[in-house]
Amino acid sequence: MLGRLRMSISDSIDAYLSLSDRIFQKKRHRVTVKGDIQGRFDSEELAQAVREVITARGVPEDALLKDVSQNACKV
Repeated sequence: MLGRLRMSISDSIDAYLSLSDRIFQKKRHRVTVKGDIQGRFDSEELAQAVREVITARGVPEDALLKDVSQNACKV
């Protein structure tokens, strides 16, 4: 967030807190009816939340996040 999206520290903290509230909610059941074990957190929710942060900063959703410019932040 700091480097590629060029967010300030306070903006990055706010975005992370928003992401963590959304992403780290436990699912109801970790075992399905068939006995398969599910992940503890929803990866699709993580992907959607990251997409929203990226687009809110004006970066295209499918942009590569590797910054190769000379003026890039060294984080």
